[in-house]
Amino acid sequence: MHAERLRRYCDDNLLLTDDLRAIVGRQGVGYHVSKVMGHRHERRGGFALHVQWKGFEDVEKEWTWEPLAALLVDDPAAVKEYVESVTHARDKARLESAIRRLETSA
Repeated sequence: MHAERLRRYCDDNLLLTDDLRAIVGRQGVGYHVSKVMGHRHERRGGFALHVQWKGFEDVEKEWTWEPLAALLVDDPAAVKEYVESVTHARDKARLESAIRRLETSA
């Protein structure tokens, strides 16, 4: 069944959580961040993070570049953990600034 065909059912006992809504919205497909491996500055002024996915740690070609804004929504803890580990002061300051902008605009 496609998520668009789902209808609301008024029953408080269903325990419909935001996580469940997100899973249904992605049609059950979900990946979880194992670790953020690096970052790069994008041409349009944002950042992309190099993500190692759980279950694919040993397959480097399966790691992907994800927009900072999307990853901040999906796994803010992984993003903040990565930013804390950045040793280059200028990069760290730019990432922190970008995160603040994204959090205040949300």
